[in-house]
Amino acid sequence: MEWTKLSEVCPTWRTVAVQSPISWTSISVAQEGLRFHRLCLELSGKMPLDIFAGDFDFSDVYGESHSDTALESGNCIVDVAMVVDIISKYSHRIRIVRLPIPESESDLEMLVASLNTTMPLLSVRALGSGETYIHASEPEASFTPAPLVHQYPSLHSLTLERIGIPWDSPILTSLVGLELNLIQRPSSMEVFLEILDACPRLQRLVAFAPGLHPKSRKTNLLDDFEDDCGSNTNNDEPQYPPPTRTVALQHMRDFRMEATRQLRCPLEDGIEYDVIPNIAHAIPKDKTLLPLFSETRSVRIYVTDVYLEVRGYTVDCSVSDNITASLILHFSDYIADRSTAYLLPVVTVQVAQLFSSSLIVHWEMLGDWEKIFSFLPLLEHLKLNIANGVNCEIKPLFKILLPSFTDEKLFCPRLKTLFVEIRGNFYPKTAKFTPIVDGLAFRSSLGTPLHSLSLPSYCPTSKKLVGRLKSLVGTALELSQSRINRN
Repeated sequence: MEWTKLSEVCPTWRTVAVQSPISWTSISVAQEGLRFHRLCLELSGKMPLDIFAGDFDFSDVYGESHSDTALESGNCIVDVAMVVDIISKYSHRIRIVRLPIPESESDLEMLVASLNTTMPLLSVRALGSGETYIHASEPEASFTPAPLVHQYPSLHSLTLERIGIPWDSPILTSLVGLELNLIQRPSSMEVFLEILDACPRLQRLVAFAPGLHPKSRKTNLLDDFEDDCGSNTNNDEPQYPPPTRTVALQHMRDFRMEATRQLRCPLEDGIEYDVIPNIAHAIPKDKTLLPLFSETRSVRIYVTDVYLEVRGYTVDCSVSDNITASLILHFSDYIADRSTAYLLPVVTVQVAQLFSSSLIVHWEMLGDWEKIFSFLPLLEHLKLNIANGVNCEIKPLFKILLPSFTDEKLFCPRLKTLFVEIRGNFYPKTAKFTPIVDGLAFRSSLGTPLHSLSLPSYCPTSKKLVGRLKSLVGTALELSQSRINRN
């Protein structure tokens, strides 16, 4: 520990260091040094102990995301037997345990067994990470008996990787932070809502359920997803009945349930790996996302070719932007042709119905813009991230959001703020601002003008045209050259 060098400055400083028990309460087991560990245990007196490996931030008592470097190479447990010995002898003083998963299955079993004891001061227990990816070479989850409530009376944050715990365990009801990786998925959304009702103090929940096992993998898991949900050959949006109940996540600050799992399966040559989108296990078995977020103020959903991430908040996702509701969707080119027709409606139709007030959407995808924005009639704030290679999609996008006088339908009539960010290689001569001006004028004539507009300056613009744009935007106009990458 770097701070121990202060004791070498002079005898006085050494005396202060030795006589300050709180300075010796954090014990890193990522380094060899049994002698130093014993010194810490002796000089810490009767103070609560923090056992960790790596550079964890112990100021985070609610189970927020901690330093990823703590799980990297070099931050592993050097001597599992030594850690088990410390836990067994000082269990009554241990306040925090944050350790990576040992490589050996026997070491993991030994470590878990040592923690299955009474620890009256334990407030944070973390074994592994709740957010790591699964590789085909890793063993399946080890299911062990859940600790009893009387063993951890002070526990408020629990993180487990490759260690199973029943969803109905009483130990979960008092938690503020919970991260679970490789767990058994609830049988239905109704069951999961009952679990959340039993955990009223939860502020953070990260749960990644098992994906499809490598031995039973299919060539196209999107097919499996469609088979599971029902065929959608006509590209019609699935219809869902209204929820029978809701759950109030009054204290939830961060909510993430696994949607897909990055599953690396070896190809025939046994060398290369193929990342397969496991959509089949993406959504709870009864496919109802709607009830879960009906009481939240904001939602984040992130979809790529390997996973879909859903976050629900009862507070603003971004204080700086004052976002009251947020939805993030990202479909890669790998599944864009099918996601637009099927997966997009499954997610978007439900989420678009959740909010009666502002909805800001962070969108990164190719697709049918008309269909997308027809799902969002209440949309007031929109942020679009246009990815590389979608220059051809810009014109129809603006035609929908900023239609001309000849168009019959106005999409997103409540739209107030439009932010467009374009990344990638673009050709400045192919885009013009004139259609945008016409669209702004049309919205103004209908009494629905934009209050704020931010556009990348990807083509030369005259002062007259810029002035015309500013006159049509109620509050702010931003044309930023820096947002364009012309490399």
